[in-house]
Amino acid sequence: MELKLIDSKGKETKKTVSASDNAFAKDFNESLIHQLVTSYMNNGRTGTRSQKTRAEVRHTTKRPWAQKGTGRARAGMTSSQFGVAEVEHSQIDLMKILLKSLIKRLTVQV
Repeated sequence: MELKLIDSKGKETKKTVSASDNAFAKDFNESLIHQLVTSYMNNGRTGTRSQKTRAEVRHTTKRPWAQKGTGRARAGMTSSQFGVAEVEHSQIDLMKILLKSLIKRLTVQV
């Protein structure tokens, strides 16, 4: 079987190539071509979508508590840079805070 060559502009050239009849002299099988094209397209999409694991999830966007009715300050996310989590102070920290406030009160009175 002789096949005509086409250049990059789509025009036929005078050259021909010989090909074996075992590979190219077959009947057109539309269902086989459809299977090949769909499998090729599906394989190109693999790896683009996935569900995150527990390690990949950074945080949730759920509000830590309701904006109204709790008596607390507004909080949008637990991952906020302003720190939503409650912090417990040690006895030493509490003493430092009390001393600072006491010093401020005494300096204002004098």
